[in-house]
Amino acid sequence: MSQVLEQALDALLWRRDPLQKAQRAKARDEKKSGGRIKNKTTEVSSHLPAPAQSEYLPKLEASAPAQEQTNGVRVRVPNATRHLIWHKNEGRCSWRYSNGERCSEKKMLEIDHITMVCRGGDNNGENLTLRCRFHNQVRAEQLLGAVFMEGIGVRV
Repeated sequence: MSQVLEQALDALLWRRDPLQKAQRAKARDEKKSGGRIKNKTTEVSSHLPAPAQSEYLPKLEASAPAQEQTNGVRVRVPNATRHLIWHKNEGRCSWRYSNGERCSEKKMLEIDHITMVCRGGDNNGENLTLRCRFHNQVRAEQLLGAVFMEGIGVRV
């Protein structure tokens, strides 16, 4: 019974892992296009060593105009772009500490806009990164101020 439970949990984790999802999406795109990738936003060089991957990632075009809102509702980041961001950041927080080390958090990750949407940022891959929940909030406090963040009920 314990072996069956372990296999079921492994299968669930494999299915829910964002990096695995991105690899499966890439494989589906390749299969649909007969080995050629139609959508450049899903192209990821997974055969390259991890540090070199970001050098070979395609430049993404803007997925929506700078004004990301329609009647006050923000436009969702497309799945292909989400997958690319997960690969680009190797499935972990992109925050850099003052000593140059990178945050090692791989849980509670959020896609963050480098240039905030409210300040003209958009959903293109060059403007998106992964941050853990804590560092996403730290960044928001840096850009918007701690008083503003407390006023909307978000505390770090």
